[in-house]
Amino acid sequence: MAHCAYRNPEWLSAVYAMVDDVCARDGAPPPGTIGTLTRLIDSAQSDRSADNFLPRAQDMLLAIHRLRASLAQSDSQASAIRGELRLMCNDWIKSARFC
Repeated sequence: MAHCAYRNPEWLSAVYAMVDDVCARDGAPPPGTIGTLTRLIDSAQSDRSADNFLPRAQDMLLAIHRLRASLAQSDSQASAIRGELRLMCNDWIKSARFC
């Protein structure tokens, strides 16, 4: 089910592009990804967003933190976390509908 996104398309596409970039890489997230994504989320929170995109963006940010920790510890979870992020990212773009 698509949700009507009142938020501007630039916000939605910026979050998507950042997470998609993390999914496309094999190594660590690009420098600045976590800080930039955090600022995007903070700006949405200041708008007092009522849609479901904000919690989803927060979930993606947490998954990126988990990915970074997994890569730093050289455990086997990185591939699974990256797969999780891909699913979140695909769901994000599919559910964004602009009214």
